[in-house]
Amino acid sequence: MNTFLLLALLACMVGIVIMCIYLIDSIRTIEKRAMMANPVRRDERFGTLEGEKLWEVMTGVSHAGTSGLPIETLRSLFEPIVQRHMEEVFNEGMLDSKLGVRMMPHPTRPIKTSEGQVMSWLPPEPLGIIYALGIKRSSDPNANLTDLATELDAAAEKIYTLLSMRPFPLSKSLLPAPAPAPEALFDYTATPDATQLAEIAPPNQHNQGQA
Repeated sequence: MNTFLLLALLACMVGIVIMCIYLIDSIRTIEKRAMMANPVRRDERFGTLEGEKLWEVMTGVSHAGTSGLPIETLRSLFEPIVQRHMEEVFNEGMLDSKLGVRMMPHPTRPIKTSEGQVMSWLPPEPLGIIYALGIKRSSDPNANLTDLATELDAAAEKIYTLLSMRPFPLSKSLLPAPAPAPEALFDYTATPDATQLAEIAPPNQHNQGQA
């Protein structure tokens, strides 16, 4: 009887988890469809470049697509988009952790700019690492922030390296700054001078006897 109840309880828990994943996926699908039905203004600076095609042009793999701006200008415009894309994936991992689900991020994501919106694509492998670190940050409040920052910056560096861009330490925008080391109240390494030794030396026993 107890075994049957445990199995029934386990089945209910599995069903709840599956339902949560389904609902979250449905919500995200609805959001994407809503964006397609009511498209926001595109950032015309990138011309016809978007998604993986934009990534290939930025990495020099392809020269397909058109834009009225030089490639170096486009690269400088694309750099903050890359950073924002990674930040959103990290925050998505933190949110999914709180909801108790784990869904690998899609490599293509709409990113808003000052001139509209760009469909950004980033490699799935480092994005998956950034997403997992977001989950770790949310689920483990005692996680070592130094180690977390090192892993986060390493994952971001993989993406920047593929783009031949100077790496930005992603941890600076996503993790709190480390607390400053407490100042020492006494410098144990300093050698006391004669005056300090006289102040801390015990009184002369001969002088005490004369008193």
